[in-house]
Amino acid sequence: MKNLIITLGLILLMSLGILHDGDSMHIMRTRMKLHGICDEMADAAANVLERGGSPEEAEKYAEEILLRNSGSGIEWELEIMGNTILVKVRTGELPLRGTAPEQPLYVEYQTSGNIAS
Repeated sequence: MKNLIITLGLILLMSLGILHDGDSMHIMRTRMKLHGICDEMADAAANVLERGGSPEEAEKYAEEILLRNSGSGIEWELEIMGNTILVKVRTGELPLRGTAPEQPLYVEYQTSGNIAS
């Protein structure tokens, strides 16, 4: 009986570890996806401004890229400061399967790009 309890306890711990690993992988993939989207948004906005476009056009084009690549539920911000473009993106609350934290979990990413003079 004692061995059975120990075995079931180990199975439970291994199951929690597997769920935690799955959640960690989901968070890593989300961060990598945000990294690519932010870089693409910053490059696109820089290209629009380099061609003489307005900051509003650059923002609109960056938003189109975000919506095309991620859908809805993502907060974002684009700032143009001199020759630097700063893009910040934050996901909505991530669904986790493992032990849920007490606070919701979000993934944020920030990148900057330069406008060629």
